[in-house]
Amino acid sequence: MASSSKSTNAFSTRSMEVYKTLQSEIVTGKIPPGERLVRRDLAKRFHMSPIPIIEALHRLESDGLAESVPMYGSRVITWDLESLRSDEMLREAIECQCARLCALNASERDLSDIKELAEKLDRATSKKEQNLHPERVLHYQLHFKIANLTGCKSLINELEKVWLRRQMRFSMNIGNQKKIPAGWHTLLAEAIASRNSQQAEDEMRRHVEFGQEDDQNFIDAMKEDHFTPPAWLQA
Repeated sequence: MASSSKSTNAFSTRSMEVYKTLQSEIVTGKIPPGERLVRRDLAKRFHMSPIPIIEALHRLESDGLAESVPMYGSRVITWDLESLRSDEMLREAIECQCARLCALNASERDLSDIKELAEKLDRATSKKEQNLHPERVLHYQLHFKIANLTGCKSLINELEKVWLRRQMRFSMNIGNQKKIPAGWHTLLAEAIASRNSQQAEDEMRRHVEFGQEDDQNFIDAMKEDHFTPPAWLQA
């Protein structure tokens, strides 16, 4: 029994190693949309059997970062306007609900932390080119701080997947992002701190919808197939 448990743990560790590596490479653009994820090639690359590779690919499919195509195998997801809009609607539904719950239930200390993080993010985005690594990390931290304060695991888990795909699109669209207005995230934090759930939801919706009018430009740029990850994504 102990030997079986040890073998299961080893399999899980190997599978997670592959999953995390491929997840990072897809999100940062090192593996581009549409590229095949060939089990045999991956097994050779990671020096392991196909079984943990298959499990890792299943995890990526669960994230919405990969898909299994009949008679073709696994590949990184591709984007069209319909799939992009669907993902944006899902994010809006999740994040607006998170903002409502956070406004109603967060402690004063939590609200203070959210505002401090928002102000830090606004300072960072005003000083550097948008969407560089430090800003992206802060952006992620802010939104997941809000989500975690809901205490709802299903919302948190689904938002995690949405944000993985969002970060993937960021990586593909560097240089074409709209400039974020001054104090943009602080306004969101203040709306949540108002304790008015409708005001928090409305501000989050405005936040999520920012830049969506440029969706077609993103799709067109992706079709040109000229994306090269910048140095900070290649590290």
